[in-house]
Amino acid sequence: MISLANKPELKVVNDQIGCPTWTVDLSNGIVKLIKEKYPYGIYHLCGSGQTSWYEFAKEIFSLCKLNVNLRPCNTEDFPSPAKRPVYSVLENNNILRDWKKALKEYIELRCE
Repeated sequence: MISLANKPELKVVNDQIGCPTWTVDLSNGIVKLIKEKYPYGIYHLCGSGQTSWYEFAKEIFSLCKLNVNLRPCNTEDFPSPAKRPVYSVLENNNILRDWKKALKEYIELRCE
């Protein structure tokens, strides 16, 4: 998203909801499952909370203090042969932290 900030207008879908996940948090979550000897099973490791791609982009630009002409749009505005789920939120039992906290840390590290 940051590399697209200089476009005159940036449209991002607002009708697809998911759980943004930082790879660092994902790795830490896997280690946590092993170290704390979670019972055998299937775990969804994703950032806690949910957001649309538009709201995710908005948060990125806000944290980076970038003034971007960001506009919400619908999935239909970006036809694709791949079908995208409208709601892909997973239950992670709070194994990973909230996506906003992870994003804030990522942006702080990236901007050092």
